[in-house]
Amino acid sequence: MFMMTKHYTELTGAKGDRIQFGAPQYDADTFFLNAAPIVRVGGGAFSLKMIGPLGFTLASHETIPFEGDLTGGVEAIFEQEGAQIARAMIVPPTSPVDGVIDCRFFDRTLDLEKLSHDNAAAVTTTRVWQPKLSRVEVPTEYKVFCADMLDTMATYRHQIEKEITPFEASLTAAEMDGLLREMEEGVDQSWRSVLLRANALVLPFKYDEKTRTRMKRYTENVVTPEMCKGALQHRCFHKPMGYPGDFEIMNAFYDHVPKGADTYARLVDLLGLMAGRPVSARMHRVTEELERLTASMPDQQHFHVMSVGAGPAREFKRYFENGSGEGKGFSITLVDPEEKALECAIKNIYSSIRTGISSVMVAGMNTSFTEMLRPQSTFRHLPPQDFIYSAGLTDYLNPKLTRSLIKKLYEKVKPGGSVLIGNVTDAADGMYWSAEYAVDWTMYFRNKAEMEAIAEDMPGEVSLGTDPTGSYYMLTLTKPA
Repeated sequence: MFMMTKHYTELTGAKGDRIQFGAPQYDADTFFLNAAPIVRVGGGAFSLKMIGPLGFTLASHETIPFEGDLTGGVEAIFEQEGAQIARAMIVPPTSPVDGVIDCRFFDRTLDLEKLSHDNAAAVTTTRVWQPKLSRVEVPTEYKVFCADMLDTMATYRHQIEKEITPFEASLTAAEMDGLLREMEEGVDQSWRSVLLRANALVLPFKYDEKTRTRMKRYTENVVTPEMCKGALQHRCFHKPMGYPGDFEIMNAFYDHVPKGADTYARLVDLLGLMAGRPVSARMHRVTEELERLTASMPDQQHFHVMSVGAGPAREFKRYFENGSGEGKGFSITLVDPEEKALECAIKNIYSSIRTGISSVMVAGMNTSFTEMLRPQSTFRHLPPQDFIYSAGLTDYLNPKLTRSLIKKLYEKVKPGGSVLIGNVTDAADGMYWSAEYAVDWTMYFRNKAEMEAIAEDMPGEVSLGTDPTGSYYMLTLTKPA
């Protein structure tokens, strides 16, 4: 395969402050896999903060006392589980700065690879290993449910292995799609019953942090490994982008196409997609709001719309593909802290616009939630908006921050404009167990009273409703014209 190569003179190197390059320093917890050794110096034992080939830093607010001749340096001993794993001579350290003491090796560097190995060996060989068995107090009814849940999954698997697995290799893609549609119809009612039962068992403990934590841990030990055989559930639980509900998860809900190496894995994935149907319903609800916006102002030719926590912005794609935006111009601002989400969203929107229409402009704002709430935030450069919405960001914000965000967004709408906020509910047939318990997707699952408290004393005309499934609240603030 032909590979492009660069000439040596084309290599750019670093720029700016990064030109200066020295011996690396590593965070001790990261380097030692959360089992950093302690360091004994001058008769004291200290926590290791950073380490590199030329020295290390210790956590201390007190100056280390030394006695005797220090011309040859002082000894530092690295210990793990009471065993000495390394010793080195260091230059006598000076007083701490901001709770950190800087230590430099006296006459040589330290072999970090050997130190890491010896530390790992000490961790694993000096302890008497005992299995840490779970003895958490969990309601018996919930344990019974989890057992029934696994029995249900095993029944699905055994039926698939008997009736489908021997023949699945010979099925075309279209035939497999048809089979999965039949399977979805076949399990629909029973799966709804499972989710209703699960929510009924866990919702009473929504505000009981101690019991909720125990039940979640039990779920993750017993049920989650089986559920994570589905691609969607695996991504939700393991969070490869570092947070739940990333834009790829949203795309999976919207596409509703089961994935997996075999039929059983695709069925498990399908169960996750079915549990997340409210996410798609929420997106359709926002699309309807966009259609309502343009229909209510037929004489207006150009609209300013902003989505906060935009994700893949599939509501705009659906809006334009429906032909709803014919003859209208849009300036669309997408706000999201994830750059890849914005790339996906902008591509979604432009790909859905009919060729030849150039009256739609899309801009992305890759900014943090903290920046959004600053008095002089990046929003200040935007013109007044006709419509601002945030379909799911407040799912992750406490009441105080939620109110602050809503008021901030309200400031940016023009007279007659509106703000729409979507927030997941704790409905009996909603997503509480399937998200919070099954895949550790923690959100503020709010009830009506909690949403009304957030809406209290909000400016403008306030209305509170739900999406068609009842799984998302829709809070709307309209500014007087």
